[in-house]
Formats: sequence, structure tokens, C-alpha cells
Amino acid sequence: MRVPFQVRRRPDAGPADAAFFAGRDPAPLLALCAGLGLDPGGRVHGLADGLLLKLGTPAGGPLPGALRLRAIAPDLFLPADAELVPALLDDEAKGLTRDRGLVFLPGGRALAYDPRRPIPLAAMLTAGVLPRRDWQPLPARPALADRIASILVDFPDETPESALDAGSGGDVGSEGMPQGPASPDAPKAGASGLARLRDMASSLLRGAIGRARGEGSREGAEATAPDAGLVARQAAALRDLLREFREGDVEKALRRSIPASSPGELRGAGGHGGDRLPDRDLKYRLEDLLGGKGGSGGEAWLGGGDLMAALLAEYRKAAQEATRRGDHRRAAAIYGKLLRDDRAAVQALLRGGLYHDAGVLLLARLDDRRGAARAFASAGEADRAVALYREIGDHEAAGDLLRGIGEEEAALAEYQTAADQLAAHPGGHLAAGSLLLKKAGRADLAMEQFAEGWRRRPVANAVPCAVEAARLLAARGDVPALRSLLDEADAFFAAAPGAAEPGRFYNAVATFGDGEGLGQARGELRDRALLGLAAVLRRRIAAGEKAPPLVSSLLGGSGSWPAAVVSDASHAATAPRRQRRDGPSSVAGAGPRLRVCSGTVTAASGASESGDVVLGTATGEVWAFRPETSEVVAVSSYDLPVAALASDPTGELLVVLRSHPGGRGAISSYARRPDGRYEVLAGTTMEALSSPWLTPVLRTAIESLVGLWDGESFQVLSVGSLTSWGTLHLPAGEAPPPPGLLLDSEGGEDGEFDVLTHDGREWCRVDPWGGSLRPTGLQWRPEPRGDALRSLTPSWIAAADGGLELAGPGEDGSLHWGRLQDGQLIARNASPGPADGGYLAAAVVREGVVAGVSRSRVDWVRCGARAFQSWRATPEPIPAAVAAFPSRPTGELIVVARDGLVVRLPIPG
Repeated sequence: MRVPFQVRRRPDAGPADAAFFAGRDPAPLLALCAGLGLDPGGRVHGLADGLLLKLGTPAGGPLPGALRLRAIAPDLFLPADAELVPALLDDEAKGLTRDRGLVFLPGGRALAYDPRRPIPLAAMLTAGVLPRRDWQPLPARPALADRIASILVDFPDETPESALDAGSGGDVGSEGMPQGPASPDAPKAGASGLARLRDMASSLLRGAIGRARGEGSREGAEATAPDAGLVARQAAALRDLLREFREGDVEKALRRSIPASSPGELRGAGGHGGDRLPDRDLKYRLEDLLGGKGGSGGEAWLGGGDLMAALLAEYRKAAQEATRRGDHRRAAAIYGKLLRDDRAAVQALLRGGLYHDAGVLLLARLDDRRGAARAFASAGEADRAVALYREIGDHEAAGDLLRGIGEEEAALAEYQTAADQLAAHPGGHLAAGSLLLKKAGRADLAMEQFAEGWRRRPVANAVPCAVEAARLLAARGDVPALRSLLDEADAFFAAAPGAAEPGRFYNAVATFGDGEGLGQARGELRDRALLGLAAVLRRRIAAGEKAPPLVSSLLGGSGSWPAAVVSDASHAATAPRRQRRDGPSSVAGAGPRLRVCSGTVTAASGASESGDVVLGTATGEVWAFRPETSEVVAVSSYDLPVAALASDPTGELLVVLRSHPGGRGAISSYARRPDGRYEVLAGTTMEALSSPWLTPVLRTAIESLVGLWDGESFQVLSVGSLTSWGTLHLPAGEAPPPPGLLLDSEGGEDGEFDVLTHDGREWCRVDPWGGSLRPTGLQWRPEPRGDALRSLTPSWIAAADGGLELAGPGEDGSLHWGRLQDGQLIARNASPGPADGGYLAAAVVREGVVAGVSRSRVDWVRCGARAFQSWRATPEPIPAAVAAFPSRPTGELIVVARDGLVVRLPIPG
């Protein structure tokens, strides 16, 4: 019996032998090393979800920004206040980590690393590259005036407040202003009579101005233009403030800073009537961050202009510096009070281990209940976290948390509720059964879900459900039930020749048949599986498929059969066809078809290495299809249509962009969990989106990145946090740029990248600073066919020699391909397409081979120096095709139709 390892909380916490940092940012790790006086060289290892730092000596105190870990064996870590269930003997622990290191975390996560390959220090330290600017001469000296025509004297502001201040020789009444929650008009004990007079005058003045503004609004009076002298004085004050920042007097400057009402904007809607900078308290207090965006910062400074943008940049630098030195409260105060960036303030609090405050801020300011639940769980407030998980319907997370604190019965109830939710989706019984089996440890409940999923055949995940059911039946030695399942499978695959993955089912049964609990029935089950494979071979060869690749895919690649059996099957399959003509001009169609989702497909993305295909619909649903296992996985659902999808080559990271025609949108990122489902990493709403798109995810040595075009500018975002690395204005053309790519920089350092974009005439490579525009000579512009897909990313492949191949359909249904070498076009092919409507989709299936999908067939063409060369054709009617992606692990072309249907076609050898 296999029991999964779990981490259970214990009452006392031991000293920490290591520290785990979430995310790939090395700044908090290096800050901790600096605080401990620890040399990080040879001590840092990369994990899938973060960084591991091995400490020199056990640490009993807190480790800011990190999860404290203790070692129960060399290279085997778990939280300092937790224990491993079931417990391991010393030799078992050493054997478990003989070839790898392991870190067990709450929630059933186990992260592996290579103890022999620490991250070098040079990989954690990067230096920014200065933007490259073209040389130009100094501007000509302005000509001086010959004579003075007039002199303008700028008198001080003649307001009651300024008159009172001038008469006192200082800031009259400032000592009487209350601190804290008291009324701003209440005089402080001991204040002078002049201060009270000043407060009274100010109050009367504000009341008079308010009444005048109200009357002016009712009567439709136009606002008067701002006083030029006031604008000039405000600008001078802001310049003085900016100078203080740049001369290094940051603390003084921060106390006199003007906050923004939202990132990139000035506070308030009205004009500020004075030019004195405030005296601001930047001590961290949670209630200040919860006080709303209004606050007491005054009205907008009319003299701001570009100065305010420069000041906001200085605020952000100060916050980043506070983070680097480990003062996370200070960083959160700057982000929240001055920059009004609540999300950044939360990140600062999380890095500093201030989980409770982060949870309160997430809940009150951002209405992010999922993030708040995670923060409260990290803070040890399990009841509050469970309640939030239940509110948002994430019963699986609630079950994980309850099981982590030993509430097994309550956890089982949550897991059952989560399984019912999964089963309500089409094809969701597979995920429901896997959840009950792996998380709850209830094989009986899992068997009910798998059986129901198989009963609903031919819906998505029916065959994977049959495989999992066979696994459980074999484990408990239920031979009669296995025979019944095989009878049902034989009938199903015979009646549905286009069903996906019969080979996977029969090969799995053959493997399960080797189990000891089946006794004398083992040979019978293997024979039944082999007969089932033979029947599938006969039917598909009769339909016109080639025997050698078919035998290899059904029997040879599974590892379930001896080489002699595979050889005999190949000989028997090819013997009747030895007299066929060489070089057939066509390949039979009738590829397996599977309904992945319902509704109109508006976005599609493919993972080049894993073969996974992700589809987004007009109803806001996102589904992932895995050709290797024929599984369909529900990713997420939201009330906005999916506009674009982006995945990394392995299919482990996914970014979803949603957009309403009115401009409202949302972006979220996901990571694939060990059980194959996805968990959300970050998400945020957006405004003013216009024809947005995403680039595929680029994995760099530092972080995974994705490019976002919002209709006006191009932003590079971190996939893990969706924070911006910078904004780039793409070359302007007559039409908005089509989706482009993020590529590793040619000849650059690790982590550097370029943007491949279309400037309206041709494809160009642009560096992230926009300082270098290198045209490639490739002019074709990809265009989605029909009205389904919101955007179309060109199909591309990185060649072995460092080249880059692009392909896709044109607006008129033509087929295009180009090869770039060192950023320059060296070959280009184009074809007008079939007469029945041209090509609907295209994909580069391997170097120099392109598949063009039309309404009635798939054309496989070789790419020459100047023109396509016709190679093969597969008759396959897919009149609603919108996208196509190669699946390298299965050797297939996955064609996506507008209605959520996918067709799997073998790529000719």
C-alpha cells in the first residue's frame, strides 16, 4: 500500500537548518545572508517554486522573508514546526535522498533539487544595462535678447493663510494641528490664540470655497485658469524635493513627499492652493494602509507635470532599497502611503513574514480572498483561512489546510465537496477521482468517480477514467470486474474507430496484469490486452494508416511488450501490403476526435515540448488538453471572454488574458501542480484594453516572462507575480501590431531578451529599451481567419543551429513560412492555398516542414530556398479549424476547431 507523505504541524518548533524563499527573486535571500554574516556561495539551490538556502549553523530566531526548515536527514528538509507522516527511519531517509534533495512543504508539496549543483553566486547578481543612445551634438546656444521690453514681478499668494503665516514668521498654527484620529479642526491643548484664529480663518475659507464651488456647479460656471505664479512655485517646490532624493537625503525627502491617488497620477481632483510641502509620518501602521485612497494628502499640485512621474520613480527606488535591507515594514509604508500600490505593499509584507497584515490588506483593499486565505494560513490563523476558502469555493485548499492541522474528518468532507464540484464539469470525473485517491486516500470513493467517468463515454477523459479504474481493480485483485471492463472497452473501441488512445488503455491493462494479486489471471489479462491491440491495428490499417508507425505507437513505445512480440506484430501488419506503390501521395485521414470544451474558442496556445494545448472560450472558460494521456483539465472560469493565452514550452506555466469589448479585462497566471491540475499564481483586473494579446512565455535564467500588448504599449511581466519589468513602445504602423515573441537575446547575457514584433511592414527585433530596431526582411503578417480567435501568434520553432522558423496563414488564406538566421531572413516560402477557402491554420511541425490546414485536408509541405515543395496530403474535413499545434511526444498534429473539437493527425515520418 502506498501512502503519500504529508507534513503535520507539531506543538514546538526546532532550530532552522535551512530557509525556503518563495519565488526566484534572490534579493531577500541575499539580504538574509548579509544580516547573518553568511557567505551564500555553494549554499543556494533552485527549486520549482523558489530558492533553498542552507545555513551554516542552526538558527533559533526568525528568518525574515523565509520559511524556516529543519533537516531530518542530509538534504531532506521540512518546516521547523512540522513532522513527516509517515515517519522515516534513518536509512529510509538517506535512501530517499541518495540521488536528490527534497523539501516537503504543507499542502502535499514536495520539491526536489540537485545537491551537487548549487546556484553560483554570479547567477544571483545581475547588473542593469544602460540604454544605448545614438550620439548627437550639443544643442545650439539660444540667442540672447537685445533689449528688455518688460519685467514681471511674481508676488506671493495673497490668501488669508499666507498672510497669517507671513505675520508669524513661521508656520503659524502648525503646532496646533492634531495627530492621529482626532478631528483636523480641533485645536491642540496649549495652542496659541493666533493658531486658533488661523484655524478658524482656514475653516471659514474652506466653507466659503465649498459653497462657491457648489453654486458654480449648479449655475454651470466655468472654472478659472490656475494662477501662473502658483504653478511656478509648486513646480519649484517639487524640483527641490526631487533634488533632495537625488542628492541622497532620502529620509528627509520622504517625510515631505506628495502621494499619488493611484500609480502614475496625482492625488485629488482639485487644485492645491499652496506651495508648502507637507510633513508626513511614514511609520508603518496597518490602519494607515487601510484608510482608503483619499487620506489627508491635499489636492493635486498643478505644478507637477513630469516632475511627479520622476518623484514616483524615486519613491519606488526607496521602497526597493528598504526591501533589500530587510525593512519590509518601511517598504510597505512607502508602497501604500506614497505610491498607493496596494499589491506591492502586500508583496513587501509577505516577504517580511507579516502574513496577518498582508491578509488583512488583501481582504480589505484588494478583495483578494484567495490570497488573504493563503496569508492567514501562513500566519497560523487556520480557522479564518478555512472560512475564506469556503467562501470562494476552494474546498480542496480548505481540505489541505484542515488535514495539515490534523482535522482528518473535516478535511475529508471538504475533499468530497471539491470532488463534487469537479465532477460537475464535462470530463471532471477524472480529476474528482484523482483528488479523492491522492488527497483523501479513499480508493472506494475514487473508484465511483472513475466508473462514472467511463460510463459517460465518449465524453472527454472517458478512456483515462477506464485506465485509472483498471489500476484500482488490479490493485485489489478484482478479476471479474477487470474482465467486464475489458469487454466494455472492446465494444467501445470497435464502435468508435476515431476514439482516442485505445493503445493507452490496453497497454495499461497489460502492465497492471503483472501484479501479484491477480494470481492465475495475469496471463489471461495480458492476452486480452494484446488481442485488443491487434483488433485496433487491423481496423486502422484497413482505414489506410501506415503499419510501421502504427505498430510502433501502439506496442513499441509503451514498454509493455517484449521486442519479439513487437517484431511479430510489425511483420504481420506489413505482410499484406508489401506490394503497395512507393511514395504515396496521400495519407488516410479519420483522425481521432475529442470534444475538449463547449462554446466558441476565442484563444488557443500550444506547449512545444509537452504537446499540451490550451483553449479559451467566449464564456470565459479555459481548458487544457494533454495528448500524451488524452486528458482534459479544467483550468479556470471567469465572467470575461478569453482574449489570449500564453504557455511555456513545457506547459507548466500558463497566462490567461481576458477582455471585454468595452475595455474591461483581467490577467492571471497559473502553474501546473504535480497532479496535473493548475493553481493560480497571481491575478489582477485591467482597464482600457484594446485588441490585446500575449507572447508565449519565455523562461530565462532569472525569471519566466510574458509580453502583454494592451492596445497602446507593450509590457513585459513576470509570470509568477505579474509585476512589470518595463514598458516598451513598439514601432508604430498603420495597423496595431500582431502578436509577437519574446526571444533570448542574440549574444546577450543570461536573462536578456529581445522582442520580435511587426512594425507594419516587416518583422523586427527590438531590445527591451527600444534603443535598437533590427529589421529582418520578413514581411508576412499573420492574420486569424474568421471571427473566432481574438489574436493569432505565429507558429515558430527554434532550429538546432540557432535559427528561427515562423509560419502561419495570411489574411487571404495563403500559407507563409520564413527562416531567420542571426536576425536576418535567409529563406521565404508562400502559397496561395486551396480554392475552397484557403488555409485556415498552419504549424511548423519540425524544421523545414509545415502543415497547412484547409477545410477538406491537411497539406504537408517541405520548405525550400524559394518555394514550398508538396510532400503529403491527409484528407480530413475540418471546416471550422482555427489553430494547429504539433505534439512532439506523440508525433501528431493537434487541430483545434471553432466549437472546441480537437482532431489528432499523425505527422508523416
